[in-house]
Amino acid sequence: MSALINILTTANAKLRCALAGLSVVIALTNAGDLAAQAAAATSTVSSKDAAIGIHFVFDASGSMCGYLKGNDEHRALLTLIRFAGGLRDVEQNRRVVLIRQKQRQASDGGLVEAAAEELQALAAAGPSSSVCAPLDGSFSNVAKIFDKPRFAPQPRSFVLVSDMVLKEGELTEFVDRFRQWARSIGVDQPHSVGLLSLGVNAAGRYYPVTDKANEARGYALPAYIRPLHLLWFAVGDADQRVVRDMLKQLGVQGGARPANWLYGLQLLPQVSEDPQRWLIPSPPLQAAVLFDAPQAQVVVRPGSERDRRILQSCAQPRFNGQELLINGGSCRDEKLLFDASVDHVRVVLPLRTGHGLRLVEEPPLGTVATDDSGTVTLTVQRRTISDQYRFVIVPTPAALTDAELSKRSADTDTCPPTAARGAAAQAQWTEACVRLLEGKTYRYDALVRQLASRAEDVLRERYGTRTVGLKVVVKP
Repeated sequence: MSALINILTTANAKLRCALAGLSVVIALTNAGDLAAQAAAATSTVSSKDAAIGIHFVFDASGSMCGYLKGNDEHRALLTLIRFAGGLRDVEQNRRVVLIRQKQRQASDGGLVEAAAEELQALAAAGPSSSVCAPLDGSFSNVAKIFDKPRFAPQPRSFVLVSDMVLKEGELTEFVDRFRQWARSIGVDQPHSVGLLSLGVNAAGRYYPVTDKANEARGYALPAYIRPLHLLWFAVGDADQRVVRDMLKQLGVQGGARPANWLYGLQLLPQVSEDPQRWLIPSPPLQAAVLFDAPQAQVVVRPGSERDRRILQSCAQPRFNGQELLINGGSCRDEKLLFDASVDHVRVVLPLRTGHGLRLVEEPPLGTVATDDSGTVTLTVQRRTISDQYRFVIVPTPAALTDAELSKRSADTDTCPPTAARGAAAQAQWTEACVRLLEGKTYRYDALVRQLASRAEDVLRERYGTRTVGLKVVVKP
């Protein structure tokens, strides 16, 4: 009998919840607010399906052990492990995760959560540690960061720490999965995606991907500068602050570059090599925000005796919301701006740098000119009272520094073979191998360029259907 009462009580509670939800929907419908109705329906989705929190994902392949073996003054990997462990909060889905594959074709089991304490203890032991577990995986399929983990909710954001030594297929899979993930981010949702590469004094084994004979065994090398890569995929203001704090721990603050800096690039919401442009709020797509201070150039008719300086100060345009206002009334010489001696006013609108966008008139009426820097020039005629302009947003191609990418990239990671024996020959081989790999990552330039290319794909798709309106008003 008590069981039956429990069932009826539960059913009654569910019915009350359902009726309560129904009354909300009816009230919204009567109010004609369909957008709010859709939002109410969306809010009923279970929280377990929503992406929340941030995961710090460490490549746990055996090659990562070398970053803890070298006598590195910056201790970049240890810094990152400590930072991630300090934020660990399972309830908030802030987790420390390892990609620790034993088989190349791993299922979701290839992405395994590791206890932060275990990882931090290994990092703290540093060069004195004789083992590298849990950094002992055989492969590092870094594309698995985009998979939903089996042990936790899907993270909203994640950070990847890896040596990024990838084969061709692995590289392609990673950049394609990045593009797929980036497409899911709303254009107006705060976010930042970027890459930072630091030089770390690493030692131990390096596992080449182009030398099949030594791919599994690796090369035993002394300490040398080896790149460590940090990639962040941050969505939301809170997670962007976390990444900003993390970069600060590594010495990247206010545009400053630490001594062990090799290269850095933000991919979204705009492609930029300048750290001052990273992790800053994206501007709303409004003309008053996208443009710097407008400038006016008054064009007078031949024979005019009016003072050009008075005309320039009189016509100086200013933004008022989304309207560009020009004073068409009396100037300091007590004459109207557009008297018989003034032909037209040319308005120059410099596009603010760093947005990675250009504006193109749509439809092209020939009344607006846009140069390579994105500066827009339009003409205000004597008869103008108000003109309405509309611009299509076009992302600008990424301008990457070729010299820096070439300097950080190796076309092969196969060290030159040697048939000679003895200590002298071994020392010579070691020197040649270090010279090949020092400060470089196999096909690093391809990784950066393909990431930038996929980011540009996303930007073109985002802005392809979006326009910016601008109204020019001549005030009497």
